Amino acid sequence: MNHFAIQGILLERSLRYTQERRAIAEFVVEINPLREEDPKENLKAIYWGENGEKAHNALHTLG
Repeated sequence: MNHFAIQGILLERSLRYTQERRAIAEFVVEINPLREEDPKENLKAIYWGENGEKAHNALHTLG
């Protein structure tokens, strides 16, 4: 399993369950570019199972 860390602004989050009652958490994160002339980018991240529930409960959107 691969792991990575992202520093950004959480724009959206959702949590849903499959028919088998497995959690699926989805997030959209805004990431600043390395160069000022480049645009900001959005990244969609997906977690599932117990990790999905933990991530959804731990991360909060602004506003």
